[in-house]
Amino acid sequence: MHRAAFAAARMHGPGGKPTPSIVLGYRGVEDRWSALSEEWWAHVDTSAHWETKQEALRAYGTQMRASGPRSVEQVRLIDAAAGSSLAVDHAETFVPYRLAY
Repeated sequence: MHRAAFAAARMHGPGGKPTPSIVLGYRGVEDRWSALSEEWWAHVDTSAHWETKQEALRAYGTQMRASGPRSVEQVRLIDAAAGSSLAVDHAETFVPYRLAY
């Protein structure tokens, strides 16, 4: 996954494939162990979409757990903590691989 993000962030000359201005990698619950190695993150307000996200998480029953880091409740708490940095209800955290406007 990280290799794909780095490939997407690679600059291309004129006439080459389009270069995206923003490449973000989703920071999942298992990525918390690497929090100290990331210099900074991008937070995106997802408050208006929490109910839809909850339904989507429940649709992946084999991936989710009743408790612990892969529970819907823990994901909600992580999103709420990220949202507090934006003064909103919920947010998702991303690692920026490329930001060029």
